Amino acid sequence: MHAMTVRDKLGPGVVQEIGRDGDVRVHWPLAELDTWVAHDELETLERRARLITVYRGGADAHRTLQVCKIVTGAGLSHNWMVELFPENVIRTVRSDGLAWTFDWNPVVERAQPHGTVLEEPLAEDDHAEALTVAELSIA
Repeated sequence: MHAMTVRDKLGPGVVQEIGRDGDVRVHWPLAELDTWVAHDELETLERRARLITVYRGGADAHRTLQVCKIVTGAGLSHNWMVELFPENVIRTVRSDGLAWTFDWNPVVERAQPHGTVLEEPLAEDDHAEALTVAELSIA
């Protein structure tokens, strides 16, 4: 589904469903809300736009919303949720539920697959997109 924004300051949202009457069910990460909205109340973003929602995770399993980023030029196929954990660990979760975990190296400012320095785990497009999202979440 495509990322969209509403005019009354809910921030960016992600379309979850389109009803038979044309209303749109949208998830609003900043408000932690799912709601139905009339289509004319939404501003459609360009087709390539994707939403990256970044949370900071704590040792107590509590997470805090850090930022929502609308990304258009990175070639992403999905919307993403990212959790930044202590000890420079990043978990990326694609909108279909698949997840990847990375280690962030602050010295070289680069993410790599968690627990390895091998590049082979990133040979597929899905893995490369997850890596791109991990790095965009830090930028």
